[in-house]
Amino acid sequence: MDHEKAILNLKKQLQKSFHALSEVIQIWTDSCDRCQPLLSTLSNRIDQYQCCVEAKLEDDPVAIAFPDLRDRLLCNIAGEIEEPIQCLGEEKEKLQATCDRLSKLNGQIRKQYTKLAPVTSLDALSTGTATCPPMADLMEWLMDMERILLQQYLF
Repeated sequence: MDHEKAILNLKKQLQKSFHALSEVIQIWTDSCDRCQPLLSTLSNRIDQYQCCVEAKLEDDPVAIAFPDLRDRLLCNIAGEIEEPIQCLGEEKEKLQATCDRLSKLNGQIRKQYTKLAPVTSLDALSTGTATCPPMADLMEWLMDMERILLQQYLF
């Protein structure tokens, strides 16, 4: 009976992890949508900054009248660069927290499996039904998704 309860708990934990994975994908998609305008703004400000640095102001009457014009413009643009960078950092933290949650759930699954594996037949873990894939496949998919997520998207 305890053996069946352990298998049921593992299935519940797998289901929880797949829900968390679904949330991660949704949060990632939403975050990308929010980051796109921030990246565009940041790119624009960096172009402005570079143009200001490279501008030839030595003979310009406005620059002669305002000798600190370049410094003031650069300071202003640098200040406008900070806000999108801060927002991008916040988005990264949200993504990291969500991915950490998924990793924690997957770690719990690995622990449960490690306890369950010695007393469970291989057939119980590798046999599925028409409506439920084998638990071994589910665990493999989750581990693959976690690996892909961490390798491709996080720093």
